[in-house]
Formats: sequence, C-alpha cells, structure tokens
Amino acid sequence: MSRSAAYKLIRRDAFPVPHFRVGARYRIPTTPLLAALHLPDTPTAPNSEPGP
Repeated sequence: MSRSAAYKLIRRDAFPVPHFRVGARYRIPTTPLLAALHLPDTPTAPNSEPGP
C-alpha cells in the first residue's frame, strides 16, 4: 500500500486498523497492524544454539 493510499483511507475513515493523530502525524499501533497482516506480535528468536 502506498503512503498516499493509506492517507486517503485514513481521511475516509476506512483504514483497516485503528489509528490516531498526534499533531500533524498519524500513528498506527504495531500490534493491530501485525494482527491485520496475520503476523505474530512477538519477534521470533534466532537459533540459540552455540556456534562451532
């Protein structure tokens, strides 16, 4: 999604995740965005096995 498309959706109140405005900027909370993308909200740890 382009930035301009996101702003258009926000202006029409059709953006797919909750958002709020802080001053002149819009903020999108990370957890609802990741949920909308069907991604886990916690980072996965890399393989923790010791190297050679």
